[in-house]
Amino acid sequence: MTSTTADTANIVHFVEANIFFTSTAFSPGIFHVSILSLGKMISEPKRRALEARMSKLGLFEADIEEHFVRSGGAGGQNVNKVSTCVYIKHGPSGLEVKCQKTRSQVDNRYFARHILCDKLESRIHGRQSELERERHKIRKQKKRRSRKSKEKMLEQKHQRSEKKSNRMTPRFDD
Repeated sequence: MTSTTADTANIVHFVEANIFFTSTAFSPGIFHVSILSLGKMISEPKRRALEARMSKLGLFEADIEEHFVRSGGAGGQNVNKVSTCVYIKHGPSGLEVKCQKTRSQVDNRYFARHILCDKLESRIHGRQSELERERHKIRKQKKRRSRKSKEKMLEQKHQRSEKKSNRMTPRFDD
């Protein structure tokens, strides 16, 4: 079930495997591959945002090797009989992702690509990446305070408590 639609600028080929390839008439050798998500959890704006993020990072579907493996754990008969787990490997960077977040293969394909984008972004941008900033924030919260900052904080608390204790409570004499 393959159909082709054409206009002057773009040629679009729809393939039964929920993937479509587009190539411009001016560059017939270059293909852009996009995932048509028919999953329950993935909306059209999310899919478009992922595609934009992938193109921004230079991730192309042609560079991704994808395999479907049987999942394990929760999900009942579906995960035992159907290969819902998605394994993808990005050839140029060597990054690998295995995702079995949901019972749906289509949703897992989306999530695997999302995780791959996160990994590649953290590798490219290092400390500037969103994931790395979040990790740094958590580390900073869990880090013990130094003795000097602890003494300073306790002194401020003591001053505040003295200020409150010096306040007079209102007395109503009748």
